[in-house]
Amino acid sequence: MMRTHKRDMVGTTNRSGLWRAVAGWAVWATGFTALYVAHSLACRYVGGAGIAPLPASGVGASLLWLWAAFVAANGVLVALSYRRWRKSRAASSTEPEAGHFIAKLVFGLDFSAMCAMLVTGIPVFILPACLP
Repeated sequence: MMRTHKRDMVGTTNRSGLWRAVAGWAVWATGFTALYVAHSLACRYVGGAGIAPLPASGVGASLLWLWAAFVAANGVLVALSYRRWRKSRAASSTEPEAGHFIAKLVFGLDFSAMCAMLVTGIPVFILPACLP
């Protein structure tokens, strides 16, 4: 039986690494869609041609909670990926380099998805509820 060096066993370190890499952007896509669909439905069924920005209404509070929930979900993913990246940096002498790279990549993707969720949700609260 041939023995393989520990650094050559990249495929067995963590098979969920690449799936985990897209989780932050999947949360962003779901949150973006849910937020703007809820905004559109609120405009259609609750509001009329509103002039005030959304935070002044009950619909605005609901949308704020929805947005905050998705920002929090992205925040949890960022915290988890940061912790994993810190662990991989501490164990870089024993862990394969691919594992450290994936951990760093996942953190970067999660952080950018959280920033995107923050930025894309702001127009819902700045603009009027429904434009005529």
